[in-house]
Amino acid sequence: PGGQINIASVASSGEVSASDFMQTPSMTMGDINLSQTAKLSVSGKAAGTVRIRGGQLVITDATISANTRNANGAPIAIDIMLTKDLSVTDTRGAATITPRARDSGDAGEVRISAANIKITSTADSSFAAIDTHTLGSGKGGDVTIAAPGTLTVTGVSNKMFFIDSGTAPLSKGVGGDTTITAGKVELTRSNIN
Repeated sequence: PGGQINIASVASSGEVSASDFMQTPSMTMGDINLSQTAKLSVSGKAAGTVRIRGGQLVITDATISANTRNANGAPIAIDIMLTKDLSVTDTRGAATITPRARDSGDAGEVRISAANIKITSTADSSFAAIDTHTLGSGKGGDVTIAAPGTLTVTGVSNKMFFIDSGTAPLSKGVGGDTTITAGKVELTRSNIN
């Protein structure tokens, strides 16, 4: 539980800093694929941080998790920085990126930066692709998304949440903030809470 997971895919010579996990300028980053129910998890009593650096990231029915319980999680729970696109495909109706807070713990922030972001679900169920909500007295995680190109989110029905950073029923905590900066935003049959 907790700790860190750091993943970098590099396709040219250069260095990735061990301290801040940033790559050398002009370095070509490689592609990363997560699929077939793969799970990257730093969840625990005090959740840690998942950092991903790469060119393109393709996530198909996989989960990145940093859920916290009864203790504050790391300030930054999930940090994805890409030089190309992020593509997420879901057929399960399950959260893909999930730093939720439970009981008295505060969830960490989700930061995503990619050229373009495309999230598609074929599941006709109620779920959130990015789920940072709180289930107790703690604070839900903030979500910051930057895509200078296009952010496209498509669900099957209005049951799907693109982002849920709110509070569960009867929870005493407060939801997180959501900030989206994109050249173009297209939400189809999807919601933000």
